[in-house]
Amino acid sequence: RSDLWRKLRFPVGRHYEDVFVCFDVLNQCKKVVVLKESLYLYRKRPGSITAAFTQKDYADTLYVNRHHNAFLAEHSPEIFSEKELAEGKKFQFQKMILYYLQFRTEGRKKRISFLARVRQNILAFGKSNSVGKMGG
Repeated sequence: RSDLWRKLRFPVGRHYEDVFVCFDVLNQCKKVVVLKESLYLYRKRPGSITAAFTQKDYADTLYVNRHHNAFLAEHSPEIFSEKELAEGKKFQFQKMILYYLQFRTEGRKKRISFLARVRQNILAFGKSNSVGKMGG
């Protein structure tokens, strides 16, 4: 519905803009229906943002994660339990490590300083969210 979008805007110049606004859109809905079939698909084409993961993609993923974490902090525990929040943070942490490993195995020397920043982000996220205490 168009009234959902009156106050919302996609972030300009960012990838994953659909993911960025999803919590905000869902929060405005009075009713949400979940279907078994997939109605939302990503198309992979050479040169598209879904074809390869870049440094910009990583930065934009962090941007989305920060936005979602702020949303969750503001609306918890009314939406998610502490256990669900911990599982979400654990999943984010695991994705950050996978991205780091993906860039590391590419072996490009230009990415050394970028990898150092990614590693710092992973360590800071893990420390600030007590990921080591989540178990599993």
